[in-house]
Amino acid sequence: MIDMYARCGMLAKAKSVFSKLKVRDRVSWNALIAGHVEQEQGKKALILYKQMRTHGVSPHVITYTCALRACGTIGAIDEGIQIHNELKESGIGKKDVFIGSALVDMYSKCGALVKADEVFNQLPSPDALTWTALITGYAQQAEIDIALSYFDRMRKAGVKPDQITFLSVLTACNHAGLVDKGEQYYEVMWTDYGLSPSIKHHSCLVDLLGRAGQLDRLMTIMNKTPFQPTMVMWLNVMTACRKWGDVHLGRQAFEQAIRLDSTESAAYVCMANIYADAGMYENAKEIEWMIMTE
Repeated sequence: MIDMYARCGMLAKAKSVFSKLKVRDRVSWNALIAGHVEQEQGKKALILYKQMRTHGVSPHVITYTCALRACGTIGAIDEGIQIHNELKESGIGKKDVFIGSALVDMYSKCGALVKADEVFNQLPSPDALTWTALITGYAQQAEIDIALSYFDRMRKAGVKPDQITFLSVLTACNHAGLVDKGEQYYEVMWTDYGLSPSIKHHSCLVDLLGRAGQLDRLMTIMNKTPFQPTMVMWLNVMTACRKWGDVHLGRQAFEQAIRLDSTESAAYVCMANIYADAGMYENAKEIEWMIMTE
């Protein structure tokens, strides 16, 4: 019951059932802690983990994995290091892929990439989740070359990347302005691995092309996407049009944006700025008037 409620996000119900148990064993504690981690309530998950220890219930591999992931979500590196030290002393999960993945994930999210690297290189066979955690960590810390080198190593090791891996790689390319590599990885995603790009992958590629001024290619992607372009995508197009001085395309993107949501003030502000930068002040005033009438 606790596990069911927790998985459904009904944490209050899960706690209620848990509090009524006469015997709270490791399974029930794990279910409650895992539920809080799944619902991104890392702080509460760690409190429960400490309460479990206080009540004399010994942690299991699952417990440690959940606690480490909780540390990663809230950047609690000190608690994460403490748990890691406990694992070293006890020998629990020394070569366990779930523990290893959770440690890499925790250190990566906390920005401790040297520690993440150390743990990663001690694992006999890192799985896709572990590779992805490390790649994402380096990408988020703007260590683009290292992130992409790990991605290439992952592929050479025969580990299949998933959609999250590719999103991290595309994000890394976006931050570094690596247009050719970004497009290459975007193509590889479905040609080599049969993975369908999601709206997030499309959005990332659109942003990359926009930053690089490849507006024609950008619009080709926008027109080919199997999804309805989102407001964020149209705003990215407008931002690129402002940067590169393309008033005509900027207006087209603006019209598409307000079709999605005529009350989105960012679209009006961006269009007014496009006109103002082009010296078209009367047009900019018209857009400002439209903002006031919405």
